[in-house]
Formats: sequence, structure tokens, C-alpha cells
Amino acid sequence: MIKYFFNLTIFLSAAVCSAQNSFKVIPLGTYGGGDESNLSSYMAAPVNSENYIALDAGTIRSGIEKAIQKGNFKQSSASQVMQQNIKGYLISHAHLDHVSGMILNSPDDTKKSVYTLPRENHYR
Repeated sequence: MIKYFFNLTIFLSAAVCSAQNSFKVIPLGTYGGGDESNLSSYMAAPVNSENYIALDAGTIRSGIEKAIQKGNFKQSSASQVMQQNIKGYLISHAHLDHVSGMILNSPDDTKKSVYTLPRENHYR
């Protein structure tokens, strides 16, 4: 499974580098540590799609609210974006600054798949 995950990561990295107009990436949070409004989280989707996967989930709601203000989404609320646009979560590792947004917003979200490396599965 680890080999699969790293092969997928390499493939996606190569795809993004060779065809930069194939994916859109929206940063929701790019930091870590004590600033809970800016923890590691990105949303990625093919260019002509509104079906995103969240890459880590540190900051979700406040990041989506900022993205709505910048015009990245048609919806007017973070809850709508979470429910309608995020189709799953890819968690790099189970540190709180990478999963807290998913945990805190789970009451407002819909059921989704969560993808992790096998070594992270013991937290389930």
C-alpha cells in the first residue's frame, strides 16, 4: 500500500509538472503550529470539475470561507462547499494540524472516504 501511495504521489506530481493546466489547487491553509486558521490543507480537482479531494484537512471552514471571498466557489457557505464539492480526504499523516478541520466540521459534512497510508490506519 505504501508503494501504491508513493507511486500515486509521483504520478500526480509528474502530471502537475507536465500539464500545469490539468489541475486546479486551492490552498485552504499553508502553515502549522498554533495558528489554527492556517493549518495544512489544500483542495485539488481537474480543471473542468468541481469535484475536489481535500489534501490534508487542518483548516477547512475558514480556508473555504476565504476561498469563497476570493471567488473560487459559486456556493455562499463553507458547509455547502464541504457537502457538495469535497468528495474525499487524503491525509498525509495523523497529526492534529493535518486532521483537525475534518474532525471539527464532521457534523456539517457528508459521509466521505478518507485515504491514508497504512501506518496511519491505527488511528481509526
